Amino acid sequence: MFLNKLEKVLENLIENKFIGKFGGEAHPLEIAKKLLKIMHSKKVISLNKVFVPNLYKIYLNSKDFKSYQVIKEELIKEWKDFLTSQASSRDYNFLTKLEIELYEDSGLEFGKCKIEGEFSKENQKIKAFLRVIRGINLGENFSLIKGENILGRGEENSIIIGDLKVSKRHAGIYWDEGFILEDLKSKNGTFLNAKKIEEKVKLKDKDKIALGDTILEFFML
Repeated sequence: MFLNKLEKVLENLIENKFIGKFGGEAHPLEIAKKLLKIMHSKKVISLNKVFVPNLYKIYLNSKDFKSYQVIKEELIKEWKDFLTSQASSRDYNFLTKLEIELYEDSGLEFGKCKIEGEFSKENQKIKAFLRVIRGINLGENFSLIKGENILGRGEENSIIIGDLKVSKRHAGIYWDEGFILEDLKSKNGTFLNAKKIEEKVKLKDKDKIALGDTILEFFML
């Protein structure tokens, strides 16, 4: 329903500004659909909240980019309203103010576009996230931010793992020119790529962390 309303608004904008006809992926409505898809696909969970990217970068062919300049501000406003409404209806949260930016990319074909969704907090991007690939939280994503990220069963933790074999305060992941994993004297230990860790260790993309019966995969952004 909201897409139908958005379509009418966008059509009126294009018609009233007498700009060239958009087609393919570069049509404003198609971009709105793509923005929504990226918002869904990049959602992460932290502290019992679902976060979605708050910075979206849209790359357009030079000709499309030039045409968009006529109604750039109006389109960005409509896209923001659309994403805000969709996020609200799904109880998604933005880390900070939602931003949408347009960029020119001469390497793209006419009618094509590329969109990137990013997490930005006080102008610092979230660098990584964990995805549960086995266990009670299967499929959930947890964002990792610079600073302290504590994993465990305790409600006070930034990443809550509902696994009875996981200690209340089981492991920590910290930022120190990279993400560092540390076991916090847990009862059943913390394992990295099937090996029990005895000291702090630096994480690499797609490392697998095991806590109790739960396995999380580490992804760099």
